[in-house]
Amino acid sequence: MRVYRVREAAVKNPLAPAQPALPLPDKPSIAVRPFANISGDPEQEYFADGMVEEIITALSRIRWLFVIARNSSFTYKGQTVDVKQVGRELGVRYVLEGSVRKAGGRVRIAGQLIDALSGAHLWADRFDGSLEDVFELQDEVASSIAGVIEPTLQVAETARGLAGYRCKLVPDRVRAPPHQAKSGSSAALPWPANSACSGQVVSLEIVLGCTL
Repeated sequence: MRVYRVREAAVKNPLAPAQPALPLPDKPSIAVRPFANISGDPEQEYFADGMVEEIITALSRIRWLFVIARNSSFTYKGQTVDVKQVGRELGVRYVLEGSVRKAGGRVRIAGQLIDALSGAHLWADRFDGSLEDVFELQDEVASSIAGVIEPTLQVAETARGLAGYRCKLVPDRVRAPPHQAKSGSSAALPWPANSACSGQVVSLEIVLGCTL
C-alpha cells in the first residue's frame, strides 16, 4: 500500500481572508505591472522586463507621482490578477499594464492605464519599433508613455477633485460657492427651469480631503 502526503501550502483555502487593502498615499500613485510576452519567443521576456523597468524609471522622474518600486510590482509576473486587487494590495490608485509582441525584426508594445478603484480605462495605445537598437527603442517608448501618462493623470485628478463638490438643498435660492459670494450677500443664482432640481435650491460646497 502506498501512502501520499499532501502539502498544506499547496492547497489554497478559498475561505481564507483577503489581504487587507493598503491606504492610498497623499498624492497620485501608480504601479507598472510586468508586461505580458505574447510573441511566443522566450527571449522577449528580457525585453519586456527591461521595457517595464525603463517606464518605472521615467515615471519616477515625475515628482508629484508616487511610483511603486519594481520589486513590488514584479511579484505579479506571470499571474492573472484583477487590476482592482493589484490596487488594493499595493495601495495605488492607477495601474499600467501592457504586452509585447514580436514579428520578425520588429516589435509591438501595447499599454493601457487603468483606474484601479473603478476599473475604468483612462488611456491605451501601442508603439511599433525595430529591434536593431533595443536600448534606444526602450528609451523612446518609455519617454513616450511617461509623456502621455503625466497629463492624463493630471486630467483624471482634476476631474476627481471637481467631483468633490457637493450639492446641498437650501430654501428659496441658489447660493454661490464661498469664493464667489460677496461679503454680506447671499449671491443668489438662477437655476434652469428645465433642470431636475427646478423648484428646489442648491448650494455648492467644496469637500476637502475626500476619497472618491
